[in-house]
Amino acid sequence: VRRKLQLRAYMEYKAQKQQKHTADTDEIANAFDSDNDDGDDGCNDGGNVSEPEGVDKQHPFLFLLRDRSTPINIPITQDHPIFTSDKLDAHYEQLVSLGSSMDASKKRAEMQSKQLKSDMMAFKAANPRCELADFIRWYSPNDWVVDEEERETMQTLPTEDKNVHT
Repeated sequence: VRRKLQLRAYMEYKAQKQQKHTADTDEIANAFDSDNDDGDDGCNDGGNVSEPEGVDKQHPFLFLLRDRSTPINIPITQDHPIFTSDKLDAHYEQLVSLGSSMDASKKRAEMQSKQLKSDMMAFKAANPRCELADFIRWYSPNDWVVDEEERETMQTLPTEDKNVHT
C-alpha cells in the first residue's frame, strides 16, 4: 500500500512538472499568436492597435509576413552577459552536473534559453502584429527558407544591406 502511494505521488509530481514545462513553452509561442487570434488587425486592447515599444530602428528589407507593407522593427535587446572564465567554468560545471536524464535536459534547455526568451519578448514588443515566423526571419535568418519573392527583393538591395539583421 505504501509503495502504491509513493508511486501515485511520484506520478502526480511528474504530471505537474510536465504541465509547467508545457505551459512555459506554450507561453512564448502563444505570445506571438494571441494578438492576432481575432483577425489580422493586431488589436489586443479593445480595438486599439498596439503601438510598437522598444524600437531601435526599422529593418531595411524585412517586412511582416501578415502585412507586407509594415517593416520589421529591430528591438532594443539586453546585452548578453559577459562571463569571466571562472563564471563560465562554473556555469559549464552546473550544466554537466545535471546529468543526462529527460528532466536534466529540460533544465539545461531552460537555463540556456533565458536570453532567447528575453529577445523574443523584446521583438514582440517592437512588433505587436508579428508572428513567430517573423522572429525567426530576423533572429536566425539561416534557419528561414527564403521564398522566391523575398529572394528577388534581396537581389535588388545593395550588398551591405543583405546581411543586416541586428
